[in-house]
Amino acid sequence: MLTTLLLHFFPGMFLSYVPEAQCFTIVPHSMRILLSQRRRWINSTYHNLLELTKVKTMCGVCCCSMKTVVWLDLIACMILPASTVYAVYLIFLVAAGYTQFSILLLVLYGMIIGVQIVVFIVRSRYDFLFWFFYFTIVGVPVFYFILPLYAFWHMDDFSWGETRKVAAMTKTFANPPPQEEIAKDDGYDSTSSSDSGDGSYDRRSSSSSSRHR
Repeated sequence: MLTTLLLHFFPGMFLSYVPEAQCFTIVPHSMRILLSQRRRWINSTYHNLLELTKVKTMCGVCCCSMKTVVWLDLIACMILPASTVYAVYLIFLVAAGYTQFSILLLVLYGMIIGVQIVVFIVRSRYDFLFWFFYFTIVGVPVFYFILPLYAFWHMDDFSWGETRKVAAMTKTFANPPPQEEIAKDDGYDSTSSSDSGDGSYDRRSSSSSSRHR
């Protein structure tokens, strides 16, 4: 989102790729935090794509431009739940014998699904086959239908949720340590400062130093 805002409000500047850059993250450690993160990502993706449509410095002309790609991504993001329902309905029609898959559709899905299965087998990661089918049965309805609808319903919720809390911080958030009351001192100098060992501001040491002066 920050990159999109820079492109929008500073059209005279440009972005460059730095291959030496490194990024580290802490993955969600529970399903509740994972769902909270995905809800936030869906909202931010929608808002980011909407802001990208206002950028006038994208490359390309007419349908052969990056703005067309952005609009297609935005529409795909909005109709994702409806697309999931239609896919399930189409599978039901084929299974019931009311219609048949076209050759093009079979080739397309065969490439999308088949390539992944071949990679799992070649790399001897047979456990990935279980998780692939598990995600197809359980994950697709949750992440492609239920969660997008929930995210759209809470589109104006910009809170971080639980994604910034890790397991080691659970006890601290549940039982925060008591704060010590600091007595007011008439000789306290607000312009002076003293940092404690952990990087936090120590007001008591500052007030005591002002008394000794």
